[in-house]
Amino acid sequence: MNKAQTEESRRRLEETFKLDPIVPIKLKGNNYTLEFNNFAVKEVMKQTGFNIMAKSFGMSEMENPEILGSLLFQGLLTNHPDLTQDSVDKLFTYRHYPYILERLRMALTLFMPDISDLQPREE
Repeated sequence: MNKAQTEESRRRLEETFKLDPIVPIKLKGNNYTLEFNNFAVKEVMKQTGFNIMAKSFGMSEMENPEILGSLLFQGLLTNHPDLTQDSVDKLFTYRHYPYILERLRMALTLFMPDISDLQPREE
């Protein structure tokens, strides 16, 4: 990476710290906040074997009720520690699937780095 690219990458990284990594979601008439952090990612992996850091967030994973439920629960848990997996599973039906999927994708996008910032280092 040349100096200009390095500076641009650093500037973009600094801008990410200004982003609010939370996504509002409404379930059963109540407002909640989705937020992913490393703890949530590790818990999803422990619960389901699904590593969102290594695999794409695709339809086949989202058709699995264990993965969908775990992602939603872990994303909510950061800001709503009183929730349980059972209580979250009861907050939605698959009629809400498109809405929940869109909210989860938004929250995960805020969690993941911009791929253009992940350039290999020059030796």
